[in-house]
Amino acid sequence: GAMADNSTFDDALKFAISREEEAVAFYNKAADLVKNAGSATMCKEFATEEEKHVTLLQNARQKHSVDAVGKRPLPPSMELTHYLVAEDITDSSTPQDVMILAMQKEDKAVAMYSDLLASGQASELDAVFQSLVNMEKEHRERLEAEYEKHFMPDN
Repeated sequence: GAMADNSTFDDALKFAISREEEAVAFYNKAADLVKNAGSATMCKEFATEEEKHVTLLQNARQKHSVDAVGKRPLPPSMELTHYLVAEDITDSSTPQDVMILAMQKEDKAVAMYSDLLASGQASELDAVFQSLVNMEKEHRERLEAEYEKHFMPDN
């Protein structure tokens, strides 16, 4: 769309901040919807970690948006809306729905930060993007393990 034509790294940071804020709300709600106590604790822990991601990105943005990196254009192929997950959880979502959606959201987060990193055009932000990739990957792995524990029949 029109947004992709002139999106900058600052737009990407703003977008990432809003995604992380949504992730906080998502995991807080998820904690109420998953029936298992261990899963609920994990979701609450993730909500706290996503709050730290918000702070990390806000700090990066305050530091960099005023100087060159924030104004740099994103690679033309990078469409920010591509990193959105269309669905959201509702009060009628099953614990299984919640876990599947959480994994999809983490996949998109990993992809977004990996692509920002791979662009090679914002080296000042590489450390931030790399630590976010690592943390979201860890969430994804823990979600998968939890999912297999509760929803996959024993082989």
